[in-house]
Amino acid sequence: MLGIVLQRQGKRQESIDALQAAMEISPRSPEILVNLGNVYKESGNPAIAVRNYRRALTLDPQHVMAHVNLANCLVDLDELDLAEEHARQALTAGGQALETLSALANVAEHRRNFDDALSILETAARLYPDNPDLLVHLGCTCMLAKRHEAAVSTLRRALELRPRFVEALNNLGQALFELSRLEEAEEVLQAALQMRPDMKEAYINLANVQIGQRRHAAALASFGQVFELDPDNASAHFVCGMVHLVEGDFANGWREYGWRWQMEKYRQLVSSYSVPVWGGESLDGRTLFVHAEQGIGDTLQFARYLPLLGGHGGRIVFEVQAPLKRLMAGLDGAHIVMAQGEPAPQMDVRVPLLSLPALMKTDLGSIPAHKPYLKIDAAPAAAWRTRLDQLGSGLKVGLAWAGNPEHANDHNRSMALDLLAPLGAVEGVCWISLQKGIGREQIQASPDALQLVDWTDELTDFAETAALIDGLDLVLAVDTSVAHLAGALNKPVWTMIPFAPDWRWLLDRTDTPWYPSMRLFRQRSRGDWRPVVNAVAQELNLLAKASSSLAT
Repeated sequence: MLGIVLQRQGKRQESIDALQAAMEISPRSPEILVNLGNVYKESGNPAIAVRNYRRALTLDPQHVMAHVNLANCLVDLDELDLAEEHARQALTAGGQALETLSALANVAEHRRNFDDALSILETAARLYPDNPDLLVHLGCTCMLAKRHEAAVSTLRRALELRPRFVEALNNLGQALFELSRLEEAEEVLQAALQMRPDMKEAYINLANVQIGQRRHAAALASFGQVFELDPDNASAHFVCGMVHLVEGDFANGWREYGWRWQMEKYRQLVSSYSVPVWGGESLDGRTLFVHAEQGIGDTLQFARYLPLLGGHGGRIVFEVQAPLKRLMAGLDGAHIVMAQGEPAPQMDVRVPLLSLPALMKTDLGSIPAHKPYLKIDAAPAAAWRTRLDQLGSGLKVGLAWAGNPEHANDHNRSMALDLLAPLGAVEGVCWISLQKGIGREQIQASPDALQLVDWTDELTDFAETAALIDGLDLVLAVDTSVAHLAGALNKPVWTMIPFAPDWRWLLDRTDTPWYPSMRLFRQRSRGDWRPVVNAVAQELNLLAKASSSLAT
């Protein structure tokens, strides 16, 4: 059929014209309608595609591919219940066809039921063991489920079946990157780009690998290739911004970082707001709604900008994550502090929290580092100090060794508690756990772990954690919200940083302009925490001895 030939040639409008002409000749052909739906879906018109698939099903209610393609299209429209209904109707009508199982898995993936999706795809792989496209789908789902070793073996199997399968190479590069096998990942991605020099996804993955290797000039060159192919690629601009920021180039960094609002993930965060975005002009008595947008650590770090908004002549409403509400209630510059999910008051303009540095033209010399900028409730702080005093003499050191596992870089920034065991040899230190949630189970599971006092069940929110930190002599943490909290309170804090750091920690410095009370201990080679822990132990030993001599 001419319409299908034209579709395969990428001539979509000509294909649509040919298929519509065919419909005039054969108005009761579900096949033509399905093909027409396919072209509209490829053209970015899912709503029109849905209408054609549904017309096909009125002509043949058991048409398997109409159900399958409709299911996939409804997934794109986020109508997952209807999508699953049509995928299951395809299963009833046509059995365990590959396309049907793939559609069911697609629905499960978009519901983030990755185990269900894997089960479906593994069934498909047993039925169709030599299908490389299916294996790539399975490999990508393994990555979504964070089973990266399985992804690597599955994608290598796809490449055995189809050695020049560029999509398999690209996804293999990504899986190897997630496993920190960066040299292998780069080799695979370069091979993909040799086969397809216009594959922007491979350039983006390559740039991420180069960032992981701290080859920032190479990463910027890779992003340059992306922008030649796709000048408005928002996710590439966003990551490119973080490369500029970690290099200390804030002017280019903030500009590129602002592209995040063109990304679907971030657009969804603000989809319910109807008021305009504030551009830094005088407020003239209007209400400005400042909303947290990323992690709790980001909110703690950038809350420092709220006191600077007072000169704009408006009323400031600050929306934060619920665990921060009580802590932020005393923040200068915020007239109202509310938790995410609470009804918002009337607002005139709004601004995302992490857009404030760009609006205020922050550079390395103008970072607002007034200290401390968060306040502690006196009563709980006094109660915690009494309990800490009852532990006896010696340094009281708070410890957090793991961050949020949902963070994209958590596998690099977090560590196992066992790795900190050498710190137990430092005399004159009493260890206090600040580890909430994931990671806390390691206290009991690790026989060689530090002996920790664990009161974290009583740390009901960050205001309570802040009150406990106020009584400590030192906080030791990986790059997580606890480190930001201690820094915002101007408490001594030592932060352990991975080889390829988050942009805010810059490069190679042992201090940070964001937090005057913070000291940075950095990995010198990728993934190796042992020298970091040894350096911390040496410095902690000196601090403990100095503290002991002062006490006597």
